[in-house]
Amino acid sequence: MDKEASSPWDMGLLRTFYSKEFCGWEKIGSGGFGQVYKVKHISWKTWLAIKCPPSLHVDEKERIELVEEAKKMEMAKFRCILPVYGICSDPVGLVMEYMETGSLEKLLASERLPRGT
Repeated sequence: MDKEASSPWDMGLLRTFYSKEFCGWEKIGSGGFGQVYKVKHISWKTWLAIKCPPSLHVDEKERIELVEEAKKMEMAKFRCILPVYGICSDPVGLVMEYMETGSLEKLLASERLPRGT
């Protein structure tokens, strides 16, 4: 039996979230990557982060790229990549673990990196 080609919208273990699932929206960062919001998931009772693209209008190509980024982050389980839970539909963005200790950039700046020999 042939395996069907997966749709670019096939999110595997990731799920779709809706803005009504969150409260306490607080903008905690912005830049060329877009904006990052700290939000509280109402039923999970936990803080999460939503990374939204810079453009308010997201076309089909950008949505597919966002899903691809989420799938890659979900598959890359390693300590400097935050767990991704899915995609928020409106506003469009990656829903991921909130990093209490600050940004990845700050964490990496404070870490001693091993030197190559």
